[in-house]
Amino acid sequence: MKNKKISLLMILIFIVSMTVTAMAQEEITKDGLTASEVLIKSNDTFNNQYTTLKFKGTTNMNTKTTGSMMIKKTDPNNEGQFVEEEEKVDENVDMTMSQEGIFEKPEKVYVKTTTSVKNMPEEQKTQSSEVLMDQGVMYMRIGENTKWLKLDINPMMQEMKKIMGNDGTNMGMTKEQMELFGMYASYDENTVIDGKEYYVINVNMDSTALKEITSKAMDKIFDQFEKIMEETEKTEAKTESTQTKSEQPEMDKETLKKQMQEMFSKMNMNVTYKYYINKETKMYEFMDISQIIDMNTDKIHIQTTSTGKYKYYDFNKEVTFPIINAENLQEQNH
Repeated sequence: MKNKKISLLMILIFIVSMTVTAMAQEEITKDGLTASEVLIKSNDTFNNQYTTLKFKGTTNMNTKTTGSMMIKKTDPNNEGQFVEEEEKVDENVDMTMSQEGIFEKPEKVYVKTTTSVKNMPEEQKTQSSEVLMDQGVMYMRIGENTKWLKLDINPMMQEMKKIMGNDGTNMGMTKEQMELFGMYASYDENTVIDGKEYYVINVNMDSTALKEITSKAMDKIFDQFEKIMEETEKTEAKTESTQTKSEQPEMDKETLKKQMQEMFSKMNMNVTYKYYINKETKMYEFMDISQIIDMNTDKIHIQTTSTGKYKYYDFNKEVTFPIINAENLQEQNH
């Protein structure tokens, strides 16, 4: 439990950084188009010709956490009471995250994630989670036999769209995003995959711009992050403890938010993407990603390095989303 907030935060940062990619124009052309123009054309092609797609990929992540943090523990001398202790932290976690998902316009996305952590007990080694996003409503569950948690994140999503310059229906890059982030795109050597020729385009994300935008986004994601943590802790308390709600330590919201703001202010991110765009269809069908996220607080240093490979396929094919009825939803006690 002690690193659950940090782990979830890192996942949220990963998702945000995947969402906000953009780039600047450059002069080198192929077939009369710059690398940026090819990416824009790919986005326009998807918007004009396609309504669905499937994707899958695997990301390997290594997170090093060092320093110390305050931990709330049960007071052995006073039943039902808690004490805070400073505890040293020195962890090195290797994780593999496999994902499969589907997308349907205008804004419906389903992703199943299977996470495997090395050097963990067998029962904790592999976990699965599912997320369904539908018009600003998010459903999520951990494990296949649990109920879904429903969160209305539409207000947050509307603000995020304003920040990111994305209306939520784009598969790739928009001109607005490029102008906002001042990113740089460049051609790599063309390649052939399964007999098809692909443009290969490298996108380097400007760390200063990303830091600024991610800091703005943090205020918008904090409330949802807080809700998710509260619901997760309630569920775990029911299954792992006999404590009543009044006996559980309250989350210090202002302290948590201050810690998150501090981490973001001291965060450095280095993000690069490699897109493989089908030369004939102008659709991008593969993507490689490499990220280094480095954050500090007064007492904690976290560095996460990740590399991933994703494939996009079955454009305009039929997709089937999970059906979530009222009986499949968790009860929420706010």
